[in-house]
Amino acid sequence: DRPNTLEFRDRAERTEKILQRLLDSSPSTRQFASGARSTAMLGRTVYKVYRDGKKGAERACFSLCQPDYFYGIPSGDGLLNDYATVYYSYPIDRSTANAMYGQQKYQTEAELSRGNFYDVKPEDQRNDIGRASARRIPVLEVWTKTSYARIVGGITIFNGANPFKWSDSGEGFIPFVVID
Repeated sequence: DRPNTLEFRDRAERTEKILQRLLDSSPSTRQFASGARSTAMLGRTVYKVYRDGKKGAERACFSLCQPDYFYGIPSGDGLLNDYATVYYSYPIDRSTANAMYGQQKYQTEAELSRGNFYDVKPEDQRNDIGRASARRIPVLEVWTKTSYARIVGGITIFNGANPFKWSDSGEGFIPFVVID
């Protein structure tokens, strides 16, 4: 009972072209391939889910995360991918931090870790020059179903309600998918 008219075929072809363009513009094939390699080499794959696009035309997206930077506390025994709290930490460059979060006095990994030692000798501080930890700014995201916090270089950027909520129930969710 499908209409077999030229108008119907034209609409079907245009729809197919639009869908193909969307698929071609999506990096999902690369993301899935990277995720498969991550699982094979590191034992698990972690994706972070996010929204992209203008209000009303948003689409669901995902990005591959470094599994070593992810730590999730399960909400109960045997509940896979249901976490009570997730800690996700990763480094960014100072210029990226300034561009994303504004010009602030962000502390580097080296500066934040100095407090872990007793008096650092001046000759040891010299060795920080050129080291990666002296250039990287740590970002920490802490997620629960009700709250979210982002701390960049020791400065709290956001600390409030979880922005990810199910549209039908209004309950918050933690936007990570873990494949073990």
